[in-house]
Amino acid sequence: MFGGKLSSNTALHGGGVYNYFGSFRMSGNCMVWGNTAEYGGGVYTDRGNFSLTGGNIFDNVAKAQGGGVYNNFGFFEMFSGQISGNTALYGGGGVTNVGVFSLFGGAILGNSANRYGGGLYNFFGKLLVNGVDAYGGNFSLSGGEIFGNSASSGGGVYSVDGHFTMSGGLISNNTAVFDGGGVYNEFSVDSSGNLIYSFCDFRLSGGKIFGNIASRNGGGVGVSHVAGLARIFVADGVVFSNNYAVAAYNRDSIHDSLYSSNVGNRVTWTQPFIQGYNNYDISYAIGASIDVGNNTVLDLGNNNSNYGSGSNSTNSSDKSNNEFGLGDGAGFGLNGGIFNTGGMWSGLFSYTALVGAALVVVIVVLCFVVVFLFQKARDVGSGKNEVSVNG
Repeated sequence: MFGGKLSSNTALHGGGVYNYFGSFRMSGNCMVWGNTAEYGGGVYTDRGNFSLTGGNIFDNVAKAQGGGVYNNFGFFEMFSGQISGNTALYGGGGVTNVGVFSLFGGAILGNSANRYGGGLYNFFGKLLVNGVDAYGGNFSLSGGEIFGNSASSGGGVYSVDGHFTMSGGLISNNTAVFDGGGVYNEFSVDSSGNLIYSFCDFRLSGGKIFGNIASRNGGGVGVSHVAGLARIFVADGVVFSNNYAVAAYNRDSIHDSLYSSNVGNRVTWTQPFIQGYNNYDISYAIGASIDVGNNTVLDLGNNNSNYGSGSNSTNSSDKSNNEFGLGDGAGFGLNGGIFNTGGMWSGLFSYTALVGAALVVVIVVLCFVVVFLFQKARDVGSGKNEVSVNG
């Protein structure tokens, strides 16, 4: 499909396109918009191949899952174009993936789901195809952006026992009413709290997760159960920035070993945090809480190699927009702000201080101007500026 539009159609599967064991390519300025289905409001691909290299799948509605796209044990590759403004009553406002979905470029933006995965709902499934078990729920992100999506949980992505790898691209400015503003990972556990599936994971080796909001836990990345932390891997070079959750926490010492094993030493975290199990970036709510309000002392120390033993303070009331990353004790600030080895640092030089200093300068200048004008007026009134001409 290299042009034209498919709009205002209704079906049970694939309101605009139903691709069954076939190969479908969408490029150019083509549009799939305003269609409705139970599954795959815009597109439903069933054990086929779908390639999106241009165009827009937008404003479609799924009464169940996959507002824009439902990929059922197929192979969906997205290189450019957009999947935008789609809605789903259950999951996957933009995309529901029970197959293999690869995002190389383009954007999944402005989609919404009433429950799970505003941008993408990725979940594990197994199907017998030609006598061989086929597994779904594999999502890879190496380029492009998942931006401005919303859902109850998993504003950007909701992954259920799936395999999610991120080596590049952006997950940004997504929102969740509950957990997982950027990404929410649901891992199935048994009655003892142990993970049932060993293959499900979320692996970050590159890219940036920023500006995501969860009204409860996991602003950047949410995890359904503490055991799921064992399946979250973050490599050096990954960037977390300006994510937000309802509360912040220290990492409990019982997870120090796991953290050292799964999380790199050179990861950028939302300021002022210097480690990732803080709930703003990675869901974590079992350590001591941190008050990040105005003029509060941030106790970021557990006396180990990643934290220091001192304390930090900042007079910025909005922690997601502080001017500096804070270093502490034996640890280090990864946001390039302060590297402090002494154990205590007081962040007096903040945005508020800069504004205050600027106001003082302006007031002083205005005072000089007023005094000068007043003096000139007096001189004129006393005749000091009169010029006499002798004829």
